[in-house]
Amino acid sequence: NTMTAKMASLLKSLNVTNATTGNSTVGSIDEETNKLMNALQTVIASYNKTLAEQEQLMADIEKTKKANLLLLSNAPKIISLQETEINQINQTSQGLQAENDNSTQTANNLASQYNNLLGQAT
Repeated sequence: NTMTAKMASLLKSLNVTNATTGNSTVGSIDEETNKLMNALQTVIASYNKTLAEQEQLMADIEKTKKANLLLLSNAPKIISLQETEINQINQTSQGLQAENDNSTQTANNLASQYNNLLGQAT
């Protein structure tokens, strides 16, 4: 990561020698630098993870948009097919009702003829 490298370079440039005492402050600065670098790397890793998750969400949103557009574009066809099916069901239902009415009438006629025959037989 370029950002990590720049930060490391900046923090390492703080490794100086105390001009007054001649003692090196590099050790303590290195320790603090490492702590800061670890914290920075944690933040960067978290950022990268969040970014990847966000990119996945955006891809999922795009897929959902495409699916919704496809559904919308096909909605009139689907509705038309459903209306056709409903009409066919209604026609079939009417035909079956007519057959049922005819069967009922035939049964009533046969029952009447049967009753007439019984009456004639007695």
